[in-house]
Amino acid sequence: MGAHPKGDAVIRDNRISQKTLGQWIEDHPGCLGSKVKDTFQGQLPFLFKVLSVNIALSIQAHPNRELAARLHTQFPEHYPDSNHKPEMAIALTPFEGLCGFRPVEEIGGFLKMSPIDSASILLVVQGEATGASTAGLSEMSIKSGSVLFISASESVSVHITSPAGMLLFRACCLL
Repeated sequence: MGAHPKGDAVIRDNRISQKTLGQWIEDHPGCLGSKVKDTFQGQLPFLFKVLSVNIALSIQAHPNRELAARLHTQFPEHYPDSNHKPEMAIALTPFEGLCGFRPVEEIGGFLKMSPIDSASILLVVQGEATGASTAGLSEMSIKSGSVLFISASESVSVHITSPAGMLLFRACCLL
């Protein structure tokens, strides 16, 4: 669901005169809040997807913000949106995930060689951890299995006490 140029969500409520979510947002720009409205020029900056994951999903790679803007300028027919596309997944039912396509030691070596960029990250904690954010949050205890979305504009300090959790943290930072 969203207001993307290639798939504006249709509103199926006869009490609402606008036919798409994009039209409704255009007529009610305050619904985005001033920060989102100003930052994204009155556009909804995300798509909301509900997927049924009964079979394996393909891996998707999306450009960061700078590359997305450049690709949109150079190839608008292939990249109709200048925004980057960070993704977050939340399991509504129990699931099994496949990871570790390479030995953990080899992946760890790659991660140590690569700098952590400033992209927004999704952090899935595999061990006990504590964290603090400059966004006004006090120190918090983070339980194993917690999922955090950390925006590039936030400064977050996370202390993960298990080596496996730290490896996963670095992997998410590199995405």
